[in-house]
Amino acid sequence: MSESPYYGVVLSVGMLATGTLNTLLTKLQDKQCIGNCADPDPLKHEHFEQPVWQTLNMFYGEMLCLACFYLYSLYQRRRETSPRRDGYEAISETDESDDSVNAHIAEDIPTTDALPTVVLTESDAPRQPKPIAGYATLWMWVPAVCDLLGTTLMNVGLFFTTASVYQMLRGAVVVFSGLFSVLFLGHRLARFQIIALLLVVVGVTIVGLSNIISPPAQLKSLRRHAPQSTANFGEHADEINSDAWKAVLGVVLVLGAQVFTATQFVVEEKIIRHYHLTPLRAVGLEGSF
Repeated sequence: MSESPYYGVVLSVGMLATGTLNTLLTKLQDKQCIGNCADPDPLKHEHFEQPVWQTLNMFYGEMLCLACFYLYSLYQRRRETSPRRDGYEAISETDESDDSVNAHIAEDIPTTDALPTVVLTESDAPRQPKPIAGYATLWMWVPAVCDLLGTTLMNVGLFFTTASVYQMLRGAVVVFSGLFSVLFLGHRLARFQIIALLLVVVGVTIVGLSNIISPPAQLKSLRRHAPQSTANFGEHADEINSDAWKAVLGVVLVLGAQVFTATQFVVEEKIIRHYHLTPLRAVGLEGSF
């Protein structure tokens, strides 16, 4: 069964849509007030900020993929063992007229007996990855740990950045993945791929610096009310300085998380090279660990 030419497009669009929806819903969850909500001062409100709990929920969803994998495997096994009911009738094995016709045709077809025979040894035959089983499944704990650390760091970094900046900073995973694939997998990047990675670096740098350098919303309010009180000016200045450091922390956390995510991708490719592993089972195993 040949894959549809739109198979890759559907996967790419689906990954983009679900990734964006995941970021928006996570940010919306972080902004939910859970304490002191009646206080008129919004700075005293307590919000739902539980990055570890959010990561565990993600792993629970991944673990459910393993159940889906086994259910699908059971369905496939029953489908293969069940008798076919297509309504076709078996062709008669003995038919003298067909045998005579086949004999005349066979006389006119040249044989390949005179051609040299090529014997393939085990070293010449293409190696097929063996199914992952037993203790080999324990290798999946490596990408699982990388996924755990990367997702938790990104969830923490989302506290200190906006959803749009967060989503654009995640593009740095392409740079780290390309670098690690060259160092550890022996890949060679073409010239246009190197140029594309450099453009990604420039774009991520601009986005990160814009989030740090641009004045926060409190600065505009400070400039409007600055003549009223010098003491309030100092308090607001401390708040702005604190917000700037939080923006730096958010950018560093999100970019640092991409290192773990890129490591996860490289290790997963390394495992797939040696073992046959379907995507649904791979996600389920990572969620289980």
